[in-house]
Amino acid sequence: MEKKLIYVQAETNIVTAWIPVAADAKLEDYQIEGTAQKVYIVDDVPVPSMELAELETPVIYFDGTTFTHGKTVREKTMHEKLQDFTTSLDEHLTNAKKSKSLVELQAQQSADFQALMDYLAEKGVL
Repeated sequence: MEKKLIYVQAETNIVTAWIPVAADAKLEDYQIEGTAQKVYIVDDVPVPSMELAELETPVIYFDGTTFTHGKTVREKTMHEKLQDFTTSLDEHLTNAKKSKSLVELQAQQSADFQALMDYLAEKGVL
């Protein structure tokens, strides 16, 4: 029967990776020297099924005997931050163009209205 080899961060107990291994696999064959990783062989890794908000990531913890689950909020990448900034800038520029267009439209309507009033006054209607 296949088992799972899991790597767990020693400081946080967060499962960082798991791979299938043979049932008779030996831990010493998978130790990584010079890292803060603990290695375990388990029957299976329970993967959480949970609702996540934007930027939330599911986390699996293993304390050597029990799996638990949680969520972490990851920080946006520079690419995502730049994308948000350019979207915001585009929206701002679009709004500025609309405002300018409205001001120009209002000025044109005022000029048209004044021309109409002048015409009507000239014809003696007013």
